[in-house]
Amino acid sequence: MRVDKIRSVQHSAEKSVDPDTGEPLEKILIELEPGHWSGRTGERVWAKPLGERRYEIRNTPWYAYDVNWGDVVRCEGMSPANLPIVAEVLRSGGHRTLRVFYLGDDNDEREAILAEINRAGAQYENADGMTYALDIAPNANLGELLRYLSEKEAADVLAWESGWS
Repeated sequence: MRVDKIRSVQHSAEKSVDPDTGEPLEKILIELEPGHWSGRTGERVWAKPLGERRYEIRNTPWYAYDVNWGDVVRCEGMSPANLPIVAEVLRSGGHRTLRVFYLGDDNDEREAILAEINRAGAQYENADGMTYALDIAPNANLGELLRYLSEKEAADVLAWESGWS
């Protein structure tokens, strides 16, 4: 086998199957900047293997910036946990990522906020009842969502940040 063939074959130690599509998925690693606010050095995400060290991201990143659902990335090398490491984004999938940090303790208010997020065309994943990763689809009303979140932030109900620079 030629050396370039060996380099192009990378398989993750963690594999699964997408329950909706039946497609194979693998965990890959996005390295985070030193001193990241999360205290983490990397984030593992599910991705669909495309061959030739390319993967399509299949979940919303919690901590990584400039990587979103549907993006196609190229991986180079393997982590100590035997996960392919993201080297670059090759193609945007058109999605955007936001993070919302709910500051209140009113469950009804939180549910109303999450319903408004869905109404604006975004999906969310809940980390702990306070922290949410939002996937904004290409057809979502991003401007409306950002205005809404800014209003809630000004009222000290939540804090938010974009997942892009």
